[in-house]
Amino acid sequence: VNQRFCDLLGYTREELLHGTFQELTHPDDLPRDLDHLQRLLAGVITSYQREKRYLRKNGSIMWANLITTLVRGVEGEPTHFVAVIEDITERKEAEAALRASERRYQRLIDSNIVGITISDLDGHIMDANDALLQLVGYSREDLECGLLRWDVLTSPEYLPLDDRAIAQARRSGAAAPWEKEYIRKDGTRVPVLIGFAVLDEAAGTIVAFILDLTERKQAENRQRALAEASRAFTAVNLQLPVLFDTVAQYVAERLGDGSVLYVLSEDGERLEPMSLYDPDPEARAIARELFAEAPRRTNEGLVGRVIETEQSLLMAQLSSDEVRLLARPDQWPVLERFGIHSFAAAPLCLKGRVVGVLGVWRRTPRQPYTADDLVLLEDLADRAALSIDNARLHQHVEAAVRVRDDVLGAVSHDLKNPITAIKFESQLLARRVERRGMVDPESLVEGLRHIDAMTR
Repeated sequence: VNQRFCDLLGYTREELLHGTFQELTHPDDLPRDLDHLQRLLAGVITSYQREKRYLRKNGSIMWANLITTLVRGVEGEPTHFVAVIEDITERKEAEAALRASERRYQRLIDSNIVGITISDLDGHIMDANDALLQLVGYSREDLECGLLRWDVLTSPEYLPLDDRAIAQARRSGAAAPWEKEYIRKDGTRVPVLIGFAVLDEAAGTIVAFILDLTERKQAENRQRALAEASRAFTAVNLQLPVLFDTVAQYVAERLGDGSVLYVLSEDGERLEPMSLYDPDPEARAIARELFAEAPRRTNEGLVGRVIETEQSLLMAQLSSDEVRLLARPDQWPVLERFGIHSFAAAPLCLKGRVVGVLGVWRRTPRQPYTADDLVLLEDLADRAALSIDNARLHQHVEAAVRVRDDVLGAVSHDLKNPITAIKFESQLLARRVERRGMVDPESLVEGLRHIDAMTR
């Protein structure tokens, strides 16, 4: 035993010479060591090399690369073993740390919390997790066939931003996150937040993290649409007919193709159409014939279902039978020509009571309404209901003011006649006093009698 081996394990030379290699070997590695020794003794092999663990005196583990050779005598009998031991603890610890890092990285990729790609700076995507593939609508087979390139996925107007990010990464090793849009396999767009870091500068390999911004963008658009709606409705909310038209047009432009606004009749039995809008003049004429020419009973059709349940309604893909629930049987031929493929409706609610329905439709088969669309429709319906209530209150106040003015006018007229007469009698008595210096008792009594008669 040389001093270097003693130093590696922390034992003295004497301690090692009085011990066995079995005592120094990690228990999990001992069976394989013994097997190799048996094969050496049996002459199956002349030496062996392996990595194993030794136990230091302080209880820690030392990894070693072991080369063992059996030395035999002149007659071939085994005499002793010679072992050459190299300390590889640092290398093994580095390998273990690397494996742990790779496991953490793989867990991050497999978690699919965000989209992750391994690609080069030229655009080729070499690997991607399922989250990214689902985001852009491609399959793993598409990826393996080399169909995915980040420069092809990127909407053209954002390529200058990509170039700027690449230049930044070449300087600093990473690119700060920026927003852009990917083009899905079906041609639709998806907003994303992306950032990346350089993995291998020489090879130009990068790892990118991609966050889907669809929900955030939808929330921003919804808040923006609601703010615009509040301003638009407030600008006209004292004029009911104009307000009805404004609501229908605004909702159609945000959620169309078209929209219709119904208000519950005073007896609660009918839904009266107040306004309808569709940007296509021909479609608007057909829709008016279908939805806005006559009141509807509250227990009929899809709109009636909203009144009965007091719940919003979403029909993403209307079947032919469901489409017919939008109109009377005699209107079905016109309805089929109109071609509604998706429909949604929300109740107009005030103080816990349904006062109307706001409905929207789309004639494009590939753009069905979604749950997010319904949320926006419900929010717009709430604002419309509040504006309608304010307009009605304004009308009631105006009517009350007119009644007050009429009453005051009549009272003023009734009071004005006797007061004028009283004034005339008073002036007559005053003139008599001026002419005569006094008034005789009979004239005074007669004038007072006239005044008394006019105040009864």
